[in-house]
Amino acid sequence: MPNAEPVYVEAEIDVNPLRPNNSYPISISVTRDFLPTSLTAALLTDALSLHSKGLFDPGGVGGRSSDKQNESIRQCDICGLFDDKISAVSNIARDELFLELGDLREFLNEELSLELLETMELQYLKYSDDGGFYGRHVDHNAETQNVEENCRAISLLIYLCDEASSEWKEEDGGYLRCYGKNNEQTEIAPHNSTLVLFNSKLLEHEVLPTHRDRVAIVGWFLSKNEIYNQEEGRKKKKKKRRKN
Repeated sequence: MPNAEPVYVEAEIDVNPLRPNNSYPISISVTRDFLPTSLTAALLTDALSLHSKGLFDPGGVGGRSSDKQNESIRQCDICGLFDDKISAVSNIARDELFLELGDLREFLNEELSLELLETMELQYLKYSDDGGFYGRHVDHNAETQNVEENCRAISLLIYLCDEASSEWKEEDGGYLRCYGKNNEQTEIAPHNSTLVLFNSKLLEHEVLPTHRDRVAIVGWFLSKNEIYNQEEGRKKKKKKRRKN
């Protein structure tokens, strides 16, 4: 009988750093070998193919191609996987990825008592080998918290690197540097199939200058925006009082 279990083993994903009020100096979960090598290789091929066809856009500050560009803060290219122009180009590896992330979302909801939504943001992201980087930032944009119904809750990264001939080295750069509550620091190498999870609203992080092409899947599990929904509720009550 074929194995019906997810390709990752849930017990290997340490969710404790994602719990509120945890004792970790830096609240980040890192899991090596999250996806099988065959799948990451297919996803990397897909990403590079889409990039060669000009289907990536300059990455905006905030993570969306529609956000303002500022090359003093961020230099990379992004490709929204749910954009119409990408969805029209079907790909089996992408479909497998979506299933795996659906399983991961359910796992996080159960383990952390969250209510992550089925909708999410998901992108391919490519830093070029000429020093592509992203300065220190937090993924959640506080400026939109009063105008967007949903907000980023859990950030995820899955690195797609061809390490068959050469493993990622320190001189290749492109490390993810994360900051703790008291400015503690840790750096994560972009080894192939490494999964990184953290709280979108809390963790400050940056991508150090890259000297070897660096491709990753980056995404955000979303939750209902309590501030937005509270404000909308107040507006509805005001309208109701006016009618009365």
